[in-house]
Amino acid sequence: MPLRTAVLPVPIFTTRALGAWALLAGASGFTNGAALVACGRMVTHVTGIATRIGNGVGQSTLLFEYSLVFVSFLLGGYFASTTVIRAARVGSRSPYRFLFLVEMAVLAVLALAGALGFFSAFGATFDTPADYALLSALAFSSGLQNATVGIATQSAVRTTHMTGPATDLAIQLGCLTAGTPETRPEAWRQVRLRLVKIVGFILGGALAPFFAHRMGFLVFLLPIAPLYLGAHFGFARATVQRDASARQFTT
Repeated sequence: MPLRTAVLPVPIFTTRALGAWALLAGASGFTNGAALVACGRMVTHVTGIATRIGNGVGQSTLLFEYSLVFVSFLLGGYFASTTVIRAARVGSRSPYRFLFLVEMAVLAVLALAGALGFFSAFGATFDTPADYALLSALAFSSGLQNATVGIATQSAVRTTHMTGPATDLAIQLGCLTAGTPETRPEAWRQVRLRLVKIVGFILGGALAPFFAHRMGFLVFLLPIAPLYLGAHFGFARATVQRDASARQFTT
């Protein structure tokens, strides 16, 4: 069964909304690319992380490292979900801007902490507790963003990973080329949505190394601007219904 929430869904296919998904996906791709340069790890590729957990069995350090990233990603999503539930119960109209502000604050704190020398040298192999904190916080912020967008769009849009969108793109391209004239307009809307997200993510990842090698940890400040704009364009009018119950968030 589809996810049912107390959310009044945000628009998905309007030009404004597509711009928001491109910005949010770009910010996520940028963050992922910057993390790869900073410590050789990716924080939104959950499939790869789960594979690493399996490969890490018998290697306690690797197992701990990737399990920590996986759990942190889940905690970010959990925080987003519980925040929306509580907002609905007390009648808060829009918790989404708050959630994006939390994500932006996490990135800002990490950037400043890195610039002050709290973590290992930028680009070095990370092996201290502080480095694990960096990785965990990045994974938390990614899970938070993905869940926030997913809840608001009733699972129609994800912005921090591209496996699902790439699969959906292939399916919808099939519908577009082999479907009937009646089904092609909807297929094209779906294709355009996936293309926007994938291109945005790739562009973000492409830009990250260029700035990362010049800015060090301060590079994590740069995704804040597209996050802010994406939240504004996509969620400015988003609300939740009052008096929602937890069962409305069950599958």
